[in-house]
Amino acid sequence: YFEGRNYDKKALSNTGAVCVGMSTLPEACIVGLYPECSLLSIAFITNDAFGVHSHEANIKKAGKFSVKLGKYLARVIKKI
Repeated sequence: YFEGRNYDKKALSNTGAVCVGMSTLPEACIVGLYPECSLLSIAFITNDAFGVHSHEANIKKAGKFSVKLGKYLARVIKKI
């Protein structure tokens, strides 16, 4: 399920949201539970509050930006 229905987008827009971390909540909870582990949590957002979304469109967008994300993560890891 994507936040793709008109009423979902309107409700989110009214709060000022431009994205929703629906599938990142479990990861964020784990990071919050174990602060002593110095975990790094990164979310990759494939949709916004404006377009119509589908699983196929998100897969396509993730593939398009995966190389760029990989290069960014390599730089972050190198600095750590």
